[in-house]
Amino acid sequence: KTPIISGAAGICYVAALRWRAQLQENSKVAAFDLCFPEANHNAIVPLAEMRKGEFPFVMVMTRDAGDSSRMTKRLDITKSLVATHLEGVIDVWSEGSSPLARLLSLIYLGDYVSLYLALLRGVDPTPVAPIDKLKRELSR
Repeated sequence: KTPIISGAAGICYVAALRWRAQLQENSKVAAFDLCFPEANHNAIVPLAEMRKGEFPFVMVMTRDAGDSSRMTKRLDITKSLVATHLEGVIDVWSEGSSPLARLLSLIYLGDYVSLYLALLRGVDPTPVAPIDKLKRELSR
């Protein structure tokens, strides 16, 4: 499945960006990110209107108890609108008492997920040949 990692602007979106980057680099999979509330102005349209199975997308929603009640409601409604059109929607909640602890809990989990997915796919997470080639070409 192709992951779409989403989060509310702030802690959760920062973590979502990291998840996307780690999945791409370590697991060698295509992955995308969405930031709420902006995603509700454009990305929700294709996600809520595609036929299930048309694209193998799964949405991972990074969540934080520190989100406002309005944002929590927005994410819950979005989830209900897209869930039947995607291959799955998974909530991943932060843990910890401070904003930094909650951010790091999401980041660490995403890092572990990316490494575990690489192992499941039989992929070595360390080489990044296309990046190395790009750097060589740019240095010329």
